[in-house]
Amino acid sequence: MNSLQRGDLEKFHQQWFHPANFVVAASGDFDRDQMVQKLEALFADWPFKGESPPPIPTNTTFAAAGVYLVDKDVNQGRVAMMLPGIQRDNPDYFAVVIMNDILGAAASPPAS
Repeated sequence: MNSLQRGDLEKFHQQWFHPANFVVAASGDFDRDQMVQKLEALFADWPFKGESPPPIPTNTTFAAAGVYLVDKDVNQGRVAMMLPGIQRDNPDYFAVVIMNDILGAAASPPAS
């Protein structure tokens, strides 16, 4: 059977959902150091360690221009055409996210 099972989801959750992979955004009138201490205490007893994701690929080798055909017996298809996005640590990242939304982003920001 090739279907997804509950155990598959549990394994995925324990592998990737842990504080080392979280990004917590907090805003408001508070002391930064106190907030960091509170968040670290909150996540200190996480029940599993998980894994760190591999680094973002930086390979900028593009396929040669042309038409590529994958001959499959299917009644639906999807084509996505895109260029590499920018990395999240780029100083222009948030400006690009806002621009992407204004120009009609379909799903998610252009991150690499």
